[in-house]
Amino acid sequence: MILEVLKISDTKVKIMLSASDTQKYGLDISNVDYNDTKTRSKIWKILDSLKKSHSFDPDGEKLLIQFYP
Repeated sequence: MILEVLKISDTKVKIMLSASDTQKYGLDISNVDYNDTKTRSKIWKILDSLKKSHSFDPDGEKLLIQFYP
């Protein structure tokens, strides 16, 4: 379960992940590279869960992803 999701608009959400969330999804936030297919797949798993839980569908939208350790 994602720690906290704030739906800002139909096309924008803010996702806050706890340390256990990042471990659950296998993300190493000190070395995130969206060009890496494994990292991209992990991020899309998180976004797919938002489709079900928050009716948020990022398909066709630009994404801004910021990681703070």
